[in-house]
Amino acid sequence: MTTDVSKVFLQVAGNEISAMSTLEGIVGNIDQRVLEKPDPPTIIIGSIFYRYRPRGMTATDYNIKVEALNEALARKYRQHPKVHFWLRRLKRSDFVDGVHLGIT
Repeated sequence: MTTDVSKVFLQVAGNEISAMSTLEGIVGNIDQRVLEKPDPPTIIIGSIFYRYRPRGMTATDYNIKVEALNEALARKYRQHPKVHFWLRRLKRSDFVDGVHLGIT
């Protein structure tokens, strides 16, 4: 399917964070997807959210990786003309189950 869009919002990477994942690997995967088209539309990447009940690791360890990943994405796309990183701070009450956003 082909569509003409001027803006795309991506909320990605939360499920890729694990005890074994690397910052470079996750950022590389996002970068590959973002830049796979020669002339991409404007892309807004939403910040990765804290999780209060991550799988396979403690919330503290997961959230340390979230902070590092958000900082890496903000740095990587700071000067990019078509890719923007949107950092949004959320509260625990914004989530319905500790992982998925409720209506905000």
